[in-house]
Amino acid sequence: MQNIILKVIADIEAEKRAAAVAPRHAMVLEVTNRLHTKALQELEIMQATGVVRLGHTLNDRYISVNRQPTNASKTLFKSV
Repeated sequence: MQNIILKVIADIEAEKRAAAVAPRHAMVLEVTNRLHTKALQELEIMQATGVVRLGHTLNDRYISVNRQPTNASKTLFKSV
């Protein structure tokens, strides 16, 4: 997870450097927003391949591991 966070920080700093934006450091809010977006994208991919199920509750969304394994989830869980 630390490598992912470091990559996000480096990406934000590079984008700011390229756009000549100061200050060039990444703000915590920028990092957490980007991580949130990336996490949701990965969860949607995992849902599309049958690894997890996503759904809505009254106040939020839920995530559940698919108990009926697909080829994608079998491969994922072997590597864990």
